[in-house]
Amino acid sequence: FFFSLSLFAASNPIQWGENTSGVSYGFETNKKEIALTMDACGGSDKSSQYDSKLINYLIEHKIQATLFINARWIDSNPDIFKTLANNPLFEIANHGTAHKPLSVNGKSIYNISGTSSPEEVAQEIEGNNQKILKLTGKRPLFFRSGTAYYDEEAVKIAMQHGMELL
Repeated sequence: FFFSLSLFAASNPIQWGENTSGVSYGFETNKKEIALTMDACGGSDKSSQYDSKLINYLIEHKIQATLFINARWIDSNPDIFKTLANNPLFEIANHGTAHKPLSVNGKSIYNISGTSSPEEVAQEIEGNNQKILKLTGKRPLFFRSGTAYYDEEAVKIAMQHGMELL
């Protein structure tokens, strides 16, 4: 995924939030279905924890889920990550390298600073994509930023990296 980030250098995004253009919030189906997603954030004792009761329940009842996993959580839980990644019930998705909101100009939310440039947006995505690819042999299809906040220029960069944003 090589493209010019200079296209975004002078951009001045207008949108900022969870409902930014280009982020998916549903799917078409004729059945009664839901998409179950969970985030594993990492970075602190609390956010690096693992709810084995919940995961075991999903496994016992054969419930599929997409797990958005951050690089920091992987580093704190390498063996658990490998077990989850090897379970066909779970789709491993990218939750960022440093769990930052995606912004081309450093917007923040919940006292969490966002990425501050197009290059940092790309690194937030690709750093963890490469970690997951190296550990699983599969490149993630889906991305959710830390806090799920985006500006529309960062969304465009993520899409150029082949990511579907949820």
